[in-house]
Amino acid sequence: MTPNDVKTSTSKNISSYFLFVTLFVAISGCVAMLFTVLASPSMQYNTLKEERDELPVSEVTEEGEATSSSGDELAQVEETEVPGPQDFTFRQVMSSPRLHLLVWPCGIILGLKTSLCGNLFMYLNAFSMNQYLTSLPYLSSAASLLGCPIFGWCSDRLMQVFPRVGYILFAIIFHLAALIVALLIFDFLAIMIVCLLVWTLATDMVETNGPAILLDEFGVKTFTASFGLIYAVSSMVTVASQLWMGMLYEMLGDYGSHTCYGLTCFTWNFTLCTFIAILALILFVIYLRITRTERKHFKYKFCAGE
Repeated sequence: MTPNDVKTSTSKNISSYFLFVTLFVAISGCVAMLFTVLASPSMQYNTLKEERDELPVSEVTEEGEATSSSGDELAQVEETEVPGPQDFTFRQVMSSPRLHLLVWPCGIILGLKTSLCGNLFMYLNAFSMNQYLTSLPYLSSAASLLGCPIFGWCSDRLMQVFPRVGYILFAIIFHLAALIVALLIFDFLAIMIVCLLVWTLATDMVETNGPAILLDEFGVKTFTASFGLIYAVSSMVTVASQLWMGMLYEMLGDYGSHTCYGLTCFTWNFTLCTFIAILALILFVIYLRITRTERKHFKYKFCAGE
């Protein structure tokens, strides 16, 4: 056995070990999240009853119609908005399905971008474009330099017209579309640049609007923990995607030079990333449906005096 064979075997063993650890942590996290969602009741607006009791409503009839001594007081009940989430406890927030349905799609997009854009040197070597090794690595940072301030400004100015969750939804869709394009024709320089820009700008949308949505939905008290959960998911996705991409690259490459050439080197990686992005889209659509239904439900109960 030659030294190169020993080195290759050791590299495979180390890669297999880290892949096992990553998959174990990911599966354990998913099982824990599922258990928490099923075992705990969905997060309720616990402050609704307390706030409602302070309102000047005198009684509720048997037919369920609220009555008061003054028509103005009843109008005040109907116009009162649903209380904010500032009083949620840490356990309530972390056991909320809505939190995980928001955190996981955002973390997936951030993790995929870090992995996909971080392998730029590997792309250029595989496509024999080494002359761009000194120029393209700065593309992602330059795009974020403009993307983050612009998306943040647009989100604040157009919040009443276009909600912040819309930016997250568009980010996931654009990220998925770029993955599908990369799966087919990523070996062209122009297509590679466009895909890298789309992945970067989609991530900028998530990074600028995700924290604002967390504040709006769950309040300040648990913001640090919930925001950190996004980057925990992002790190998990980054490590897993980097491991499987490296293993697939070595499996498909020439072991004499440890280099793979052509688009087929990344076909399986882009395919797996595409399925993960589809999963993120499904989770976020479920989040939108649940959030819309719960807001209507709780606002109706509050105004009805239940």
